[in-house]
Amino acid sequence: MTKIRGVITPAEIAPLLGKHCGKWRQTEGKENLSGGCTDAVHLKNAARQPKPSKLTLPKGMKALSGESAFRLVILFLALQNAGAAESARQQTIVLISGESEYDSARTLPAFKQYLATNYGFNCIYLERTKGEEIPGLDALEKADLAIIFVRRMTLPEEQLGKIKQFIDSGKPLIGLRTASHAFENWKEWDRDVLGGNYHNHYGNDLTAAIKVRPEAADHPILKGVAKEFTAGGSLYLNAPLPPSATVLLMGSVTNHPPEPVAWTHEYRGARIFYTSLGHPKDFENRSFRRLLVNAIYWALNRPTPAGKKSD
Repeated sequence: MTKIRGVITPAEIAPLLGKHCGKWRQTEGKENLSGGCTDAVHLKNAARQPKPSKLTLPKGMKALSGESAFRLVILFLALQNAGAAESARQQTIVLISGESEYDSARTLPAFKQYLATNYGFNCIYLERTKGEEIPGLDALEKADLAIIFVRRMTLPEEQLGKIKQFIDSGKPLIGLRTASHAFENWKEWDRDVLGGNYHNHYGNDLTAAIKVRPEAADHPILKGVAKEFTAGGSLYLNAPLPPSATVLLMGSVTNHPPEPVAWTHEYRGARIFYTSLGHPKDFENRSFRRLLVNAIYWALNRPTPAGKKSD
């Protein structure tokens, strides 16, 4: 017997319709509802399926009439279509540059174009002025995701408030390199939001080897990322991280203990990803670009995309 559960599939609903208008067709994994009355509901392999004589419902619920079952199918389709529309909606990413150490005023606009061209995102780029301001932060109100590459700014409270409002709303965020020490007037940002523990870095003369953490090898953010590659810049000191952080990449330099380089975190329900990578040379690395693209899709709770030739 068919029973009502939390999720009802088309194959379970269709046999309940009997001789009511509307014919369900299921072919090659696609479903649609076409108009017109029919004497039978045709489903794939329907001939091999016994027709249920009665719908068993949880205690306290009345059996569905044919008309009610038909309406249930319509509702099912409507919800499916709504979900598809949301997935198809062009999502907006705001990329914010607020540092001068690593040339993010050049790399972020290029990455913005890369995302728009290859993945169809609506991207907005914002840049720090010569002072302590980032014009245009109102764009965060309609953003689905923010990517922050800022260093030691003392933002006006009104502008900092826009970033706090965005984070507090539960929307996802990605922090790059100096984002760990982004705001002089929000020191708790690194620990609370990013799940980090930045306290300086090794010298630029020490080459850092980046490796996928074995325990995290199956994480969707690491799909298509090389198991080992070389960092473009110095290795940041971030250990130890709080237990709430999930480390994905580790980095090491000769004669020093390894340091976490990329991890995920959660802040007030929002998905957070941070990496201490972000040197201009990193953006030239296919694995770094792949890491960021995967992190974007993970943060937006979307399936990891296939790799692009341009990767």
